[in-house]
Amino acid sequence: MIQYPILLAHGLGGFEAMQYDVWQSMSLRIEYFHGVEAHYKSLGVEQVYAPGVPSTGSIAERAEALKRFIDANIDAPKIHIIAHSMGGLDARHYISRLGGAERVASLTTLGTPHHGSAIANLTLDMIAGPLLDALLKIKLSNWRVYVDAYFAGHRDLMPERMERFNAETSDAPTVRYFSYAGEPSAREVHWVLLPFYEYLKRKGEQPGPNDGLVLVESARWSGWRGTVPLDHIGLVNWLFMPTAAACALKPLDFYAQLLQNLSEVENQTDRRIEP
Repeated sequence: MIQYPILLAHGLGGFEAMQYDVWQSMSLRIEYFHGVEAHYKSLGVEQVYAPGVPSTGSIAERAEALKRFIDANIDAPKIHIIAHSMGGLDARHYISRLGGAERVASLTTLGTPHHGSAIANLTLDMIAGPLLDALLKIKLSNWRVYVDAYFAGHRDLMPERMERFNAETSDAPTVRYFSYAGEPSAREVHWVLLPFYEYLKRKGEQPGPNDGLVLVESARWSGWRGTVPLDHIGLVNWLFMPTAAACALKPLDFYAQLLQNLSEVENQTDRRIEP
């Protein structure tokens, strides 16, 4: 079993776990990484963290928040980061540009748009752009600033922005990287993601297999481990009927498999420091 803590890094629009009091002693807990923390602890992982960072912030803002959390809350000399979607870019920024290479043993990215996402361009073109233009015309400058800041994360995920990010953010030689992409069939995609899935598969500038938001080729990065038959939200264990019944892989089984990679990293680290 692994010895280092695991940190789960959420994507764009993500959140720290939220607790709601439903009725008297009953409460409802909603986690971004649905059930993953409890599953890892049941498998013997002693420390699992799932911090919140600015939900729609830029990569730099989110990475700074990630660094603050790690510095303030994790005493272990090394950690493993498992990151979903944009969280993988936050982690890369933290590792390569904020001194995180000294703290991170491995980074595993799941459905991370390392080369950007055409859906970000689509969102900006169809929603952000017209909204900002409308606010400018009616002279609501304060609201325009707020809306512009809200879409900071979307702008960073544009392919042209990611090309520059990758040129400026080299992998750290002391950190092990693993990357996975979701590649579900149409019947395994939740209906909310299905229009985006079909757009990326057939109509985007570079159409191809995807998880409903991120192309497989965009999720491909260092330590490439291939694809899994899960859509973008399935990668964090959010499955809804009938999608759940169609999935060939159960997400928590996949997360258990990831521990083998992390164990190998620790074994190699231990061998390097033996006298």
